[in-house]
Amino acid sequence: MQQQKNDKTTCLLLALTTIFWGSLYTASKVLLDVIQPFTLLCLRYIIAAIAMTILQRLRKPDPNGKPRRIKGGDWKYVIMFGLGGYVLSIGLQQYGTKLAGASLASLINCMNPIAICFFAVLLLHERMTMKKVVCIVSAVAGAVCIVGETPAAVISSA
Repeated sequence: MQQQKNDKTTCLLLALTTIFWGSLYTASKVLLDVIQPFTLLCLRYIIAAIAMTILQRLRKPDPNGKPRRIKGGDWKYVIMFGLGGYVLSIGLQQYGTKLAGASLASLINCMNPIAICFFAVLLLHERMTMKKVVCIVSAVAGAVCIVGETPAAVISSA
């Protein structure tokens, strides 16, 4: 019975994540008409920092009874990934959404699997299989179908 509850909870959380992430481009486009991209980014991260601080305070302590904290030597990685992986990438994504529109921005975001596979092959020495190639091509083709226009038509209308 517990497994069924976990499965339902997992599906619900994944569905909510999809809804929130899917609405990001449209909501950003609306907000970017009145707020600059990096101002919106700061507001998003302030709200997220407040929420994460609350969640951190609610977490159970570690098995030794001590609060869970980031170790001193790990702060450089937290800052590096925070600035590069989140602030810069999401900031540029929002700026691109302001310039190009929600449809093109979401289509370009569908190119993430291509970049991930490229870097996995280059840096992690993973093999690029035919299955991965077919999946990437299918994902991009699906995104083009959903947007309803060819990438060239979307770009020219931006």
